[in-house]
Amino acid sequence: MNRYSGAVRRRRFTALLLASPLACKRSAGPRAEPRTPQAKTIYIVRHAEKQHIEGERDPELTDAGHRRAVALRERLAAVKLGAIFSSDYRRTVQTVAPLVDISGLDITLYDPAAPATNLAATLRASPADHLLVAGHSNTIPDLIHALGGAIEPIDEARYGDLYIITLDGDSIDLQTERFGS
Repeated sequence: MNRYSGAVRRRRFTALLLASPLACKRSAGPRAEPRTPQAKTIYIVRHAEKQHIEGERDPELTDAGHRRAVALRERLAAVKLGAIFSSDYRRTVQTVAPLVDISGLDITLYDPAAPATNLAATLRASPADHLLVAGHSNTIPDLIHALGGAIEPIDEARYGDLYIITLDGDSIDLQTERFGS
């Protein structure tokens, strides 16, 4: 027997011992469960009622629109939002403004002309568990589709729908609620 055979046997024994369940329990301490990503809830709302002014591309909300924005704040007051996203239009910013006031969050502006997949990727990557997005009748269906859901086109005259998307791993749950009057 040469002088290295004892060392080789000790390494093999040590490797077997470390591979045993008993050794793992002793050396690793309490076993940590693998962390699963938490479900993420994304609230998507079309801007509230806007003024109709000939030639105005960026109108403000009507009085009814401001009341609906307050109703959105009341609906989401108990939700701990982690981020608020809005297109850079007065009507969408004004729709989420009451929530900005109570949450202390800043509005993250996004380009509604950019592919919806860009915003969807940003929402999925956000560390926040609860997000709000204010958009438009022509952008919301694409965003919901990019997140894995599907809705019918939104009628230009329809306001007050709140789309609630829950992402949990690879599954998606889409609910629609009405808010305001």
